[in-house]
Amino acid sequence: MRWGSSGIDSATGKWNEGSDRDFNDVVVVLDIGEKNVKELIGASVPEPSVTLSMFAVGAVSMFGLRRRRQNSHF
Repeated sequence: MRWGSSGIDSATGKWNEGSDRDFNDVVVVLDIGEKNVKELIGASVPEPSVTLSMFAVGAVSMFGLRRRRQNSHF
């Protein structure tokens, strides 16, 4: 038998009603409405070339930052 799986909880002294004490048993549902779902489905997706160029700009910026940091330590 696992710790805290049934019986009296040693920490509180109360009957734990078969809880597994992991507290991940809650399901949350968020209803955003039919109109919002239709707008999200119809939203435009950026072209792959735009995404690729954004990654390229980010990579060049990171290399420049790294070079500046390395030169400042000498």
